Amino acid sequence: RPDALRLIYRESGPPESMLAIANRERALCGAPPQGVSPVSLWRHRMECRLADLVVVWSRASAERFLEAGYPEAKLRIIPPGVDRRPRARPGRARRFRALFVASDPFRKGTRTLFEAWARVQAADAELICVTSRQLFASPLLVRALMEQPTIRWQPFTSHREFQRLYDDI
Repeated sequence: RPDALRLIYRESGPPESMLAIANRERALCGAPPQGVSPVSLWRHRMECRLADLVVVWSRASAERFLEAGYPEAKLRIIPPGVDRRPRARPGRARRFRALFVASDPFRKGTRTLFEAWARVQAADAELICVTSRQLFASPLLVRALMEQPTIRWQPFTSHREFQRLYDDI
């Protein structure tokens, strides 16, 4: 249907911008840089050019598109949402637990989080870090995991197991 509204959804900014951010952080963490194939870049540009609207989920993502020259009128922000009410667990005094989830541990600021966690020095707290195995490409992040026993790395799991972890935390 030529009159149908064509939407494309992007969780973050343009690949070039996201790659630059991730590789800057990878360098700070001592991890090797990554690349994006020319055909992937071409495909992304073509999809966004042909779309009537590019839907992103945060102002930061929209700003990356604006910096890359995309028109503001073509961008829409629809934040992610979840309507999960964790089950109450009365009578269980528990220590503070935090959950960090990142598909790209470099672009999402794992180094900064680990540095902040080390400053807090909360022996009675736990940080569960659910990320890809890319994290282990960084000697700096591996050392932080080894030096901070209150940080626990966990690989991605099934949706059902993740929901249990989310509810537990």
